[in-house]
Amino acid sequence: MEPIVFLAFLGLGIAAIVGAARRVDVAWAKAAEELGLSFDSGGLFGRPVIAGRVGDLEVEVTTLRRGSSDSASTRYRIGYPPFEVPFELRPASKLPKFLGFVGGDLGAPAPGLEDTFRAHTPDPRGLRALLGSERRHLLRTLAAAYRGLRVTASELVVTIPKAERDPTVIADRVRRLVEIARAFREAEPVDEPPEVPPEPEPTASFDLEPDAEPEMPPSRFPEPVIRYVSAPVDEAPAETTPEPDPTGLAADELAADLFGRPRLSFETEARFADRWAGTRIRWPGTVREARWVDDDRVFGERPMTRARLLVATIPTELYGEAEVEAIVALPPGDAERLRRDDEVVVAGVLVGIDGLLRRFYVADAELSEVADRRDTR
Repeated sequence: MEPIVFLAFLGLGIAAIVGAARRVDVAWAKAAEELGLSFDSGGLFGRPVIAGRVGDLEVEVTTLRRGSSDSASTRYRIGYPPFEVPFELRPASKLPKFLGFVGGDLGAPAPGLEDTFRAHTPDPRGLRALLGSERRHLLRTLAAAYRGLRVTASELVVTIPKAERDPTVIADRVRRLVEIARAFREAEPVDEPPEVPPEPEPTASFDLEPDAEPEMPPSRFPEPVIRYVSAPVDEAPAETTPEPDPTGLAADELAADLFGRPRLSFETEARFADRWAGTRIRWPGTVREARWVDDDRVFGERPMTRARLLVATIPTELYGEAEVEAIVALPPGDAERLRRDDEVVVAGVLVGIDGLLRRFYVADAELSEVADRRDTR
């Protein structure tokens, strides 16, 4: 009986491995389709790979295994046209003394990013000129979000210490890294120098008599004619344009204003904070996902329905027609009402955006209309 039991357990193990690989293949294929890239499953013992181009950038997503470890990582690589200055940047280690003691090549502190990155380059002065303020901001953003980070003259590589199986997470992360890589490649190489007023020309000295005045050439410009006009006392005050109704703010108009022009994400978020944060909206949308959660990093720790809605599409240079979504915090009971592709209308308060993923965040929301789109097909 023992051989039979062994074979039974072996069969169950193989079935579990095949089932897990199949689920990964389905998830990665879905992410590749959403991104418009190709997918190769790699077979039972190979590695899944998502690859292709987004504009002039190369994209590759794959899994990695270290030695005999069963744990896998997910590696995202975005390749861009190479810079003339060769370099490699990695986040500064928290154990520099230990690494130096064991012989690790730490590199030199990156110019302008001494506390954040270590750099390897044969041209330190060229790298300093390359890392202007925009690029330094993007690098700090990456270092704060990803520990497994490497930036070189030709590629951006991020390694996540787990095998990712959520197609939405994969697609969103690829979009975010593509936007950062593109902004990093196209940013201005050096900071704008401050405007320095020209030094005044030295005053020429003339030997003049005390009461004499120098003869000035005739002016090329006629003397200005100044007319004084008194406004009539009984003139009616100018009409003021009434403020627009906040609930009339359309999602596509706001999306075009914030996401329709090439800006860095922090500039987009600052524009939103200055003009639109706290605005009440009432928007139609199509349900992409709705689930019950206990807490959310944006909306805080409380039970809610976290719904993801498609609210607009806008033209972009990189992706053509790009979709804009709203992440909406609804009452917990709405999770059971909503299904994918339902047409809804939500009312709530704009509290934030994600400039890279083109997302709005709407708090204190409620449903005013729900229509099952599937019934109308």
